Amino acid sequence: MVSELHDVDRATEILLLLKQGSTREDLASKYGHSDYRSVDAYMRRKNYTWSPEMKTYIQKEGIISSSEVHEVHTGKALQILDLFSQGLDAKSIATKLFFTDHRSLADYMKQKGYKWSLEERNYEKISGLQTNDVEDFKTITASEIVEQIPRYLIPGIPQGKNIHMSHLLNSLIVEFSREKNIKQREIFETAIIDFLQKYGYVHEIKALFKSK
Repeated sequence: MVSELHDVDRATEILLLLKQGSTREDLASKYGHSDYRSVDAYMRRKNYTWSPEMKTYIQKEGIISSSEVHEVHTGKALQILDLFSQGLDAKSIATKLFFTDHRSLADYMKQKGYKWSLEERNYEKISGLQTNDVEDFKTITASEIVEQIPRYLIPGIPQGKNIHMSHLLNSLIVEFSREKNIKQREIFETAIIDFLQKYGYVHEIKALFKSK
């Protein structure tokens, strides 16, 4: 029965299984959670709430679109929220997302304006944090790294160049660009110049900048 549901998303699968007689405890066991509260947390992320009367999840009023969700929770913070909602623990998530340990993950979420919720078993936005506060905090935490990034004034006529890369690598570039307030073009130019200098094109790069 479950195999027939492989092509639908998990929220839809949960609703169908409940309709077919599964309990929240059954679902928790199926998805590897310790108890049903992790399932509740996941469905809340999908804008559903548990109805004791109907014995299923129902959609909340004022549903927000997925694009709006990504505007509120962006980049790596969104990945962390989703992984917690799937029942993973902090150490597993830290390893999966290349944090040093679970403490550095917690520091990252704190910097992004989140706090841990024991009830939700996940992070939630700190209430009362204004947009300007978030932007100021981003600037402060990112400034030391940004100052270390070299910026090159490259001579020549700007041209477009289409390249294909892993969607995971592209996501990292987009996230870095947004967080550090640096254009993607500047990221690529800096990376290419540093690469060419490191692998035998020091003379050519010097000649490039002398040509302006």
